[in-house]
Amino acid sequence: MLWFRNDLRLDDHYAVREAQRRVQQGRAAEVLPVYCFDPREWRRTRWSPTKTGAARSQFLRESVADLRASLEAVGSGLLVYHARPEDVLPRLLHPSQPTAVLAHGRVAPEELAVERAVAS
Repeated sequence: MLWFRNDLRLDDHYAVREAQRRVQQGRAAEVLPVYCFDPREWRRTRWSPTKTGAARSQFLRESVADLRASLEAVGSGLLVYHARPEDVLPRLLHPSQPTAVLAHGRVAPEELAVERAVAS
């Protein structure tokens, strides 16, 4: 599984390269690209009415659409959800098949909390 987070491009993307490498080596049968519009990104904060404003929301929508088009150009697709990653990603895993979830690492406390929730 290739979990796109903030880095919504194919070029110079560590997780994309790693997924390609695993398929080429026969260590993975397929790659499932996924993006989640996490509703927590649009919640109220103590500094503003929403964490993600209108301009950033539009940029994200356009970036995800561009990512989908880039993936389709190389024969893939992109699953897009409007839900918390820790609610979506585990449901996409096959219970009897080992699956790696590849993504760019994050360093901010909120994003690390999401990673821990997905892992659990």
